Amino acid sequence: MENNLFNLESYNDEDCSCGSLIFLQKGSGIPFEMKRIFYIYDVDLKQIRGEHAHYNSNQLLICIHGSCDITLDNGTNKTTYRLNSPTKALLQKPFIWGKMTNFTKGSILLCISDSLYDTDDYIRDYEKFLKLIDENKD
Repeated sequence: MENNLFNLESYNDEDCSCGSLIFLQKGSGIPFEMKRIFYIYDVDLKQIRGEHAHYNSNQLLICIHGSCDITLDNGTNKTTYRLNSPTKALLQKPFIWGKMTNFTKGSILLCISDSLYDTDDYIRDYEKFLKLIDENKD
């Protein structure tokens, strides 16, 4: 499976101790046009989130506070990424199963999507996901 993890550019003013800044805008930092932004927070430490794929939507996932693990699964290979910095972004493409685990206390996972919410875009059954992947193999 291709590496969908990349670094976001952080800007720091060396003349002050005013912190760091990361900006995301059309044409810079996001590999698609943003249409929806949401975030996940207050997740119990043992809770699992995600566990779905999308037919059409791309999502960029950034843990802006704390950390979590995200496992991406293309039906053949699974790769787990540790998001533990606001400078790391993970791209989840269509027909990639995503599972979010190991949230630390106080973590906030920012999700940026290229589509508006549509319940019909979700594949929520893993067996159906595998069947769709198998049917669409070249």
